Amino acid sequence: MISKVKNYLIIAGILIVLSLVVTNYLNHKKYLREKAERIRQENNVAELLAKDKANMDLNLKQAEYLKSLSVENEALLKQLQIKPKTVVKFVEREVIIKDTVVKEVPVYVTGKDYWHISDKGKCWRWEADAYLWNDSLKIDRTLFDYHNLTTDVFFKKRVFKLWFIELYSGKKIIQKTSSECGEVMTKTVNVVKR
Repeated sequence: MISKVKNYLIIAGILIVLSLVVTNYLNHKKYLREKAERIRQENNVAELLAKDKANMDLNLKQAEYLKSLSVENEALLKQLQIKPKTVVKFVEREVIIKDTVVKEVPVYVTGKDYWHISDKGKCWRWEADAYLWNDSLKIDRTLFDYHNLTTDVFFKKRVFKLWFIELYSGKKIIQKTSSECGEVMTKTVNVVKR
């Protein structure tokens, strides 16, 4: 009788150990699947952010948002002395401006009755070829390039700091606009709940 009970206890112990091994194996497989899914989603978010910055409206968690910051945006935050965790959103826009101010432009002779005209500034470049055509001067513009990257950074202002405790304003958002060809503008936006 005692030997039967002993055999049942050994079999029960083996079954318990076997069930723990199977459960551990299944949990490990589930963990690996979830880890692969998480990596896939992070890669998808990174691809979306890199591919089409103009047409995006994503809801990101703070950790995902901080991972998605480009090197240029991180450098801009350091330059403006803004902590990434206080940033609410980034808005990048490229402004196109037309100018009709008369200005002398250098002209280079490239041949008999042929000239090359070029002019440039910090954010733009313009080139053209000019030549005599019968009794008139014909100008073919060969290049016009204008880029003025403007970035708006929205962030919360720190209200209180005591050792490691920092409190940030929830209703007051600061907007800092930084333009490649232009001046930096700061604006305060008060958020009113209704």
